[in-house]
Amino acid sequence: MSDATIHQLTDAEIDMITELARPFGADGSVTLRRDLVVSMINEIAYHRAARGEDLLNVSSVVSMRDGRPLVRIQFGSRSIQITPEEATAFATNLMNGASAALADAFLTGFVAQCIKGTPEDAARLLSEFRVYRDQRPDPPPATRADGET
Repeated sequence: MSDATIHQLTDAEIDMITELARPFGADGSVTLRRDLVVSMINEIAYHRAARGEDLLNVSSVVSMRDGRPLVRIQFGSRSIQITPEEATAFATNLMNGASAALADAFLTGFVAQCIKGTPEDAARLLSEFRVYRDQRPDPPPATRADGET
């Protein structure tokens, strides 16, 4: 896969992602779907374009040379084409990053608002939480009360 520069999201863009994700987790959890990530990226691209910033766009492509499916990711004047498998891995990474950002913000907000901790307390706890999250094996799939997954 070609190298691409990924710019950090602004606070307003993180707020937008949070608002888009909110309906999918009535219990406070967030499960981001692939179509939601594409919507988020396109929404961010729309707002960045309105501000005259680089445009981020994702589209499907079929190779005219060999008929292979490809995904084009365009950021301003730069463009890469990747396989659907690479795009899925990228989207999964993006969704995981978005979920982690939401969890991190939730945790630091909890420390500040509920237990009246200092920013240093929040940073220390967040650091420990990230280590725990990164070292923890993937949890087993959720099981419903009837035993189905």
